[in-house]
Amino acid sequence: MRVAFDRIENEGSFAEFVRHIPMVKELKKVRDHFVIALQFRVAILSVGFGAEMRLVREGPDDVRFEYVKGEPRGLTLRFASHPLDDGSLMQIDVGFDIDSLGWLAKHFLKNHPEIRDGAHTGTAVAIVEALRTAVERM
Repeated sequence: MRVAFDRIENEGSFAEFVRHIPMVKELKKVRDHFVIALQFRVAILSVGFGAEMRLVREGPDDVRFEYVKGEPRGLTLRFASHPLDDGSLMQIDVGFDIDSLGWLAKHFLKNHPEIRDGAHTGTAVAIVEALRTAVERM
């Protein structure tokens, strides 16, 4: 199964994809940027963030969402599809400044520094699962 990146260049198709990502609360296209609202739940607490990102095509099977402003600072997402004989391999790169996630993250990072090592990987895994779900429903 090949991922068609041309489908995520417009608001509707990208919104269809990201609605499967658990931490995404809302997505809007404003001019040439995407504005994404994120919400993280920890037990009974809920913390929200919002960032503006620009879509950059790096090739026919390679797109990147670059941070413009908002939180978490430095948020970047890159999706690259590599063809295989029986489908495709999806490469996902995730980056953000974990220290920009507010008091709740700072509290958990202070008391559980091991979280820092898994935050980006955990985010990538959640996105992979969301992408798998979205592609299966296309």
